[in-house]
Amino acid sequence: MSTVSIAADPTEAADDPASANALAIDPSIIAGLPEPTTTDDAFEHWLRTDAVATYDAMKADPSRVRSVEQVRAALLTHLDSRRTLKQQPEAC
Repeated sequence: MSTVSIAADPTEAADDPASANALAIDPSIIAGLPEPTTTDDAFEHWLRTDAVATYDAMKADPSRVRSVEQVRAALLTHLDSRRTLKQQPEAC
């Protein structure tokens, strides 16, 4: 898996672009970045746990992979069955 690392304080790289492996970044760009939020943390957790586990399972067993058309058909079938159940009169 490829990763990109960002310094805990990205302004350090902006202050000294000549440092090893640093990018020349205008400090005003960094100032405009949003602060990380708990939503970002929740997404990061989901990405590192659920998404990675699903990806690994798909790589281990490619027969589990479904096309967009197969997923759409399965969802429509499921939704139709739920609509049918809601339309049936309740038994007394």
